[in-house]
Formats: sequence, structure tokens, C-alpha cells
Amino acid sequence: MPSSLASQIGGIVRIVSVLSPNSILDIGPGFGKYGVLCREYLDINRCCKEATSYPPPWRTTIDCIEVWPQYVSPIHRYVYDNVFIGNAMEVLPRLGEHHYDLALVLDVLEHFAAEEAGQFMDLVLKVAWLAVVSVPRTEAPQEAAFGNDYERHRSHWPPGRLLGLAPAARIVESLSLANGGRICLLSSDQARLREAARIAERELWTLDRTALLEWLRVRRPLQWLFRRNVAAVPRAQMPQTPSVKG
Repeated sequence: MPSSLASQIGGIVRIVSVLSPNSILDIGPGFGKYGVLCREYLDINRCCKEATSYPPPWRTTIDCIEVWPQYVSPIHRYVYDNVFIGNAMEVLPRLGEHHYDLALVLDVLEHFAAEEAGQFMDLVLKVAWLAVVSVPRTEAPQEAAFGNDYERHRSHWPPGRLLGLAPAARIVESLSLANGGRICLLSSDQARLREAARIAERELWTLDRTALLEWLRVRRPLQWLFRRNVAAVPRAQMPQTPSVKG
């Protein structure tokens, strides 16, 4: 479907935001939400204090490849600089080598047969220095949708197979991503991958720590209030367990 898990949106956007790429290729954008969010947080949000008109000039190049023309809407035409329509296996070789800082391959790999996915990722990492990949954590059968046969799920990607798709790979784990898909950073450059993973993991750790502290700050007063109210109830008013006579 031209959609994906809502629970992973925040984590992915935080990763992209802290990596702060100058150019992005979104492969399989579907409804276009990640194009919208990247444009918002990389351009609009960062230019709001200095821009004198709206919309501000786009600073980030954001392109996409969409295989199913019917998904392309005015949203795509507004948000993306270039919308390439066609099979990514045919479009990617026409793009320049390392033309993008970052590729988004979000809920895409499972639509490829396993043997074809490796070829696909080789092409991706020729045009982009780094790729953020998301896949379902468990097998998730899916048939064609909206008349689009490309929507079928043809493969499943456990951690071992996912890490084998690139010379450098790191699965990113976080409490904020626990209910979403499995997120992996892939690159053909070990040093770039190591630095990107360090930045992304530090950001997600900060996000998890903040959420945990907020939860504890709310939880402790609630526990105190509950205990206080229970202690304040006179014993005679407490529910009594009926005695059972033999």
C-alpha cells in the first residue's frame, strides 16, 4: 500500500533530521509523507526565523522514484524536486554516482524477490552514500492493492539477511522504534556508516531517555496519589471477602 506503520515515523524523521543531508532520494514514496516530512524539518522548520516569505527557497534536494504512476499526486509535484516514474532498477543506473547524500528505502525491500533485492541495493548505494532502510519485523503477507501488483510482498528480511545487503550495515534499535519496522543503515563506506550510526543512535538514545523520564515523572505522582487514597479509606469501608463456611 502507499502507506506504512505510523509508529516508526517519529524515529525515521529524527534520524534523517540529525543526519541533515543536502540531498535525498526517496525510493517508493507511496503517498509522499516522508517527502513532506523531510521538506518540513529540513527546510521549512530550519528557515522559519530567517525567511521573509513563504514558502522559503528549498535548500535540500529531494527526489523520488515511483513505479506506479497512479500514486503520483500534486503532493509529490510540490514536495519533490524531481519525480522519476518507472522501475527503480531501470531508473537508478541513469542517476549519477553518489549523486545523493541519503536514500530512503522505507518498506520497499519486501516487495522485491530476495535475489533481486541485493542487485537493487547495489544500485542504490552507487547513487547514494547512505541508505536508511525499513522492513517489517515479521513476515507480513500482502497481495496486490489498488490494482497495483507491485504491492505484493515477495520476501522477508530478518537481521542476518538485512545486514548482508551492503559492505557496511548497522541495525538501529530504539524504544521509539520498537513498535515499528526494523530500521537499518546501509552504506558502501564503512567510515560513513560508522559516523552516521553514531549520530543516529545518540539522537534516538536522547529521545528514549526523555520519554522514560517523562513517564517516570508522571508515574510516580500517580503511584503516590493511588497509595494515599487507598490508605485514606477507613477499614470498615474496604470491600470484605465473604467467609466460606465448611
